Amino acid sequence: MKKVLLLAPVEGRDEAGGDRTYTHVLRDNAPPGVTYETYDHAFERGTLRERGNGRSLKAGVQRARGLALGQALSLVAREASLTAVGKTLAALRVRRRLFWEPFMFLEVKSGEYDLVHDHIFSARFEGLDCPLVVSLGGRLRHLYIDARNFAPTRVNRMERIDRMVGKALGVNVTSEYLPQADRMYTFTLSGRDEFQAQGILPSDRIEYIPFHLPTPTLDFSRREAIPRRVGFVAREFALKGGPVVLSAWDEVLKSRPDAELWIVGNPPPPGAEALKAKNVTWVPFIPREQLMNEIMPSFDVFTYPTHYDYLPCYTLLEVMARGVPVAGSNHRDMDVSLGLDADSVKAGRTGAGVMSPVKDAHALAQNILHLLQPDVNQRLRQGARDHFERTFSCEAVLPQLDAFYKKALGE
Repeated sequence: MKKVLLLAPVEGRDEAGGDRTYTHVLRDNAPPGVTYETYDHAFERGTLRERGNGRSLKAGVQRARGLALGQALSLVAREASLTAVGKTLAALRVRRRLFWEPFMFLEVKSGEYDLVHDHIFSARFEGLDCPLVVSLGGRLRHLYIDARNFAPTRVNRMERIDRMVGKALGVNVTSEYLPQADRMYTFTLSGRDEFQAQGILPSDRIEYIPFHLPTPTLDFSRREAIPRRVGFVAREFALKGGPVVLSAWDEVLKSRPDAELWIVGNPPPPGAEALKAKNVTWVPFIPREQLMNEIMPSFDVFTYPTHYDYLPCYTLLEVMARGVPVAGSNHRDMDVSLGLDADSVKAGRTGAGVMSPVKDAHALAQNILHLLQPDVNQRLRQGARDHFERTFSCEAVLPQLDAFYKKALGE
């Protein structure tokens, strides 16, 4: 049995999102012979310790009391130096001179783990006596340019400084510099290709392994004979294309006045009451289980004209797993996510939906109307489910992850 320390967002410490979902999916659906320990439990057990902050300095002083004078002074000096570095970096991040994501200085207890899996944390590891692997969606620069609207020149400068500081301190800067990592994998083909071109690690040590989910039971009993319900689910309404959906909806209603739109995951904006006349139902945040088991299975079409994502995101996987065809944008890797890439088309597969240009409301409306046609909808329901099972199910992905771990362990 291999024991893997998983450094990834967890409930209670980190904000909700795809990365936190990934932690839970990995923990509950591990490859054969693998057990995960999340970083919060490792902190509690004392097998993982964070350095470079006020708490670690205080703990260092307490540990020094049982040492010889020279060893005690050396220990306290190292902790004080790291703490000063941490405060300086924090000040620079507050001033937006560096990326917001902090550097962590972590000490791993020797002999505890067979492997350390770092998902998105930029960290330097001390006492590391086992292989380190890294997983992430793509380079951090895309988050700042596409989602946070930073100017590319500013992002280039922040990126250079982050890399320079990371190299000086020996920190594994997740998307820029990995001095301690043995291997990495990305959730997107474009991310893999970008990192290989960047040379962050040798090309044969960078792989593509997508997100995965357990396969739910399909239930088409709630679907009407004439498809009419369109769904949009996102916590970040504007970033995932919500305004484009609303713009397209007027055009959809001209041809299908019986159609209805469900928008889930956001507080209703001012004027949301007026949207009821347009057959729009606005549902604020609801528990994940209710969303998965009650709301999503009732959709006939899912629309997702995002202009920022490290695709494939979990929202897409969840609707495809439930046999819901998707009207997506042509944002990065959406073609692979929906099975519309050249390889899938060449193999004669149906795919899980259709794509329209980013921020093109007219093209999105036409695609929604296309997917609402009964014969098209029926065909792509099965296409969505088949694509999920073939590409994103635990049965499809876990053997890839198992092989990746074995390569890192030299098996």
